Amino acid sequence: MVRSHPMILIPSLPAYPTISPDGRRLFFVRALDEEDGGWQSYFLDLTTGEVSLAKVPGQQLAKLDDGTLLPYIAIGVWDPLEPAYLYAMRTDYDEELDYVSSIWRIQVETLVGTQILPPDSDGLYSITPDGQNLLAYRWDEEEGDRHPARYSPERHTWTPLPEYMHALHTYAPNGELVAGFPYARAWNTTVLAIMNLATARLVNAVNPTALPHGEEQKYPCFLGAPTWLFNSAGVLVNVEFTIESTEGDLTEHTIWHVGINAGEVSAIATGVIVIANSQNGRHWLLQHGQQFYVMAVDDTSSE
Repeated sequence: MVRSHPMILIPSLPAYPTISPDGRRLFFVRALDEEDGGWQSYFLDLTTGEVSLAKVPGQQLAKLDDGTLLPYIAIGVWDPLEPAYLYAMRTDYDEELDYVSSIWRIQVETLVGTQILPPDSDGLYSITPDGQNLLAYRWDEEEGDRHPARYSPERHTWTPLPEYMHALHTYAPNGELVAGFPYARAWNTTVLAIMNLATARLVNAVNPTALPHGEEQKYPCFLGAPTWLFNSAGVLVNVEFTIESTEGDLTEHTIWHVGINAGEVSAIATGVIVIANSQNGRHWLLQHGQQFYVMAVDDTSSE
């Protein structure tokens, strides 16, 4: 099933985009115009095209002295078991304009919610596929640094995570693998890595500069986050190339499939960008030219 929406619905490439498990809504953050400055967060109804402001109960839009607007929600992750709910990181600033965040669970239709964590966690970034644990950063006052940790809303407990989870944020639907963009000192660049959580071993790693490409394609880099296939057989990732020209440099985008076996990588589409998908890998938002396409994988699909 494919539905398309005009470019005007998402005027600029959204930040932190994520689709609800039922494929109905997109949460995203985007830059406002130059006059207002700042960022704002939204829900986009992918069935009607309606856009609404995303906010946490009781929160007012803040405007700093320099005119910068602050987002209602900086990051949102959908409850994988209840698509009508979003775990949201609410951003506030104290009297000295120091950054403060708290984590809420909100019902997106009514924007009624419950505070899950007070302002003592530095940042929400993901949720486990079973919906049992939030992934967030915790600030360590003694060290003056933040560390990845897992929080159970049911048990109200924190569990520290290995430091490499700083860069590995995207869980496979089966919960056994995780992908992200760590920095590889050996290659002196950011790579796409897929890790087996049970063994803490890399199963595949891709250096963008080593991908096959034409002589005219320069400076390859990853764009956006890796997105898992519904069967956990690999991720799709955008790679951006610069095409040098006497009339000015151009950019070209290619979607690559990176599998869960070492060396398994292949280009699958050019001129298309994966904007976001649902954590279960069933729903996708793609951009081709100035058009957006919403795609769904049905239960009978084998690939």
